Amino acid sequence: MRQLLMAAAAATMMTAQAYAYDTNIVTFQSGNEIYQVCQSAKDVERMLCLGYIEGVTDAYETYRATQGMQPCIRPGVTGGQLIDVTVRFYRNNPEKRDYAASSLIQGVREAFCPGK
Repeated sequence: MRQLLMAAAAATMMTAQAYAYDTNIVTFQSGNEIYQVCQSAKDVERMLCLGYIEGVTDAYETYRATQGMQPCIRPGVTGGQLIDVTVRFYRNNPEKRDYAASSLIQGVREAFCPGK
């Protein structure tokens, strides 16, 4: 099971990095979609936002761990903070919103992993 999880996390991260800047790739979610649901007043859309961001972040952290790297996300960081960072990233980089939504990890890395 551990090997399967590590393989899935690595595949997710390689996919996120490979496709994050390729607008010709069909993905499950785009940055535009995540940006929209993360700002929604509807609870169900906010839950989708949170689940997606936490999933991408968990996969990134798992990948880092499998590579012997230190974690980026410090204990105590909340899902709300991850949402805020993601919304800020897409607000400040509107030219990247059409990329795969998994590219949001760039904003998380900038906020929590500078120099790592």
